[in-house]
Amino acid sequence: MRRCNVLSLILVLLLAPGLLRSGYAEVRPLADPAAITPFKKYNPDIDKYAFAKSFILSVSYYKRVFDRLKTEETAKAATWSDQRLILQYIEDRTLDNTELRIARNYLTKFVKSQNGLVQKVSRQAIAAYEKSLALSIKERELWQVLYRFKGTGQPADFDEPQFIGQHLSVVAERKEADKQLLSASMLVRVILLSAVRCDSEECKDLALTKDERRKLTGYLDDFARDNMAWGIKAGQSPVEGCVAALREVLEDQLYVSSDQ
Repeated sequence: MRRCNVLSLILVLLLAPGLLRSGYAEVRPLADPAAITPFKKYNPDIDKYAFAKSFILSVSYYKRVFDRLKTEETAKAATWSDQRLILQYIEDRTLDNTELRIARNYLTKFVKSQNGLVQKVSRQAIAAYEKSLALSIKERELWQVLYRFKGTGQPADFDEPQFIGQHLSVVAERKEADKQLLSASMLVRVILLSAVRCDSEECKDLALTKDERRKLTGYLDDFARDNMAWGIKAGQSPVEGCVAALREVLEDQLYVSSDQ
């Protein structure tokens, strides 16, 4: 019995090289857990192009909201007695509410992504959009109260200094939401790095092909033409900062495409 076992072992050892060459068996070394960096673990090459496209499209809707608010910013204090303009502000906030929901909805499908960093950035951007939406709804209600007061004198206890204070509070909180979105856009740049070639965010190798980079740049150009330097600069608006941060990683030739 023992002799049979010895012969069987010898036979296996003799045949093993042939089996390996023929493809019937393959021995692969186990991955060293220490070699799997946090970057690779939480940012695998999953959902990257699809997420970047959706993020850019969401920012395009947010820019419409931002542009309307910027146009109104200098005119408001001087036009609060003009009912026609107050009504325009109410209509603008209604548009904002719709477009903020669209911006948010572009990202909801990624909150359960298998890429942990995509999940994080999606949640952060969605939180920024939802904060802006809540503020837009609140501001519309403020304008509606002012519009009624200017037209009917009601409510009789309307307090204009209080109205101004509430409005300034909305403006300040909206800036915080803007910063949150800008922070998310900075992390999108990290998402687009290759988990195969990179061990950290200092790497310049992308998970995108040249054609994918070209397409994503086109989506940016559709609503924000290339009229600024790459990267975030002092004096830029939050939306300009988002676009500049994304454009840098898509256009700068220091970043290497996956098919180069």
